[in-house]
Amino acid sequence: MISRADTVGVFQVESRAQMAMLPRLMPRCYYDLVIEVAIIRPGPIQGDMVHPYLRTS
Repeated sequence: MISRADTVGVFQVESRAQMAMLPRLMPRCYYDLVIEVAIIRPGPIQGDMVHPYLRTS
């Protein structure tokens, strides 16, 4: 459900930005989901931390 971005109504992962990132990251465990939620925030986005993380994962 989550890796397919079928998350409408799921707190923290129902925004368009979160739903767009879920299929790219394919979270497999709770820790992956925590990282995904944390990285799609204004601070990491403005600090240019999203693309380096995507390149390493």
